[in-house]
Amino acid sequence: MKMNKGETWLAIALMIKDEELTAKIDLYSMDIDRKEFAEPNKIDDLKFNVEFMDFSTDDFFLIYKLKNGDINYVDISDKTLIKNIDSVDKSVEWLGDGLKITNVIILLLSFLYF
Repeated sequence: MKMNKGETWLAIALMIKDEELTAKIDLYSMDIDRKEFAEPNKIDDLKFNVEFMDFSTDDFFLIYKLKNGDINYVDISDKTLIKNIDSVDKSVEWLGDGLKITNVIILLLSFLYF
């Protein structure tokens, strides 16, 4: 689970055990005033578990690394997959602070699960 710097996006990596083991990432936009998540954007059918996720410091991109070593990027504005971040016209820095838990996440997750 990872939240962006502006606390408006939440990425949750899930492992799915069905006929074969797959993984996915659900990317939620958050409306703090309404205390709700929008319908998630899904990154489905990942063939390997997610090892790492992070957001860019400008809140434009999500990076994720799979257990097989593949690294992918998502442009949050239009939910497109970017295979090479070097193709982006600007410098990108990552939060890199590991798992970030805040009171906002705890409050919003309590509405989902309790």
